Amino acid sequence: MSLFVILTALYSIYAGVRANIRVYQASGLGPPQAMMGSVFGCMAVFIGVLLVLCARDLQNRGSIVMWEGVLRLVAGSIMMFFTMKDTSGTMARSRPLFDLIVGGIYIVALPIALERSPLYLLLDRLR
Repeated sequence: MSLFVILTALYSIYAGVRANIRVYQASGLGPPQAMMGSVFGCMAVFIGVLLVLCARDLQNRGSIVMWEGVLRLVAGSIMMFFTMKDTSGTMARSRPLFDLIVGGIYIVALPIALERSPLYLLLDRLR
């Protein structure tokens, strides 16, 4: 499970850096859109770094990864909703689908790997 968390964390770092680069390259973005793109990119990098640190000790930091799974499910659902409403066809469904799958794996596999209840992980209880 640690390897999976590290791989998805590295992807988050990559996606965050890529989002920031795209914001700085886009000349037509207004300040609000540029700011939000940059903030979300920085947040993705931060979450990726946090997940790398958590993967080193999942027994004690598994609750953070579990909450990241919840975040990915919520964010993936919101992104999929807006992707489905996009009539121009410019929004790819692969990114929200990836987040939904990773979030589902975190929510289902982490409690199994750590032999703890999902509720205990969400409430940050040891046993």
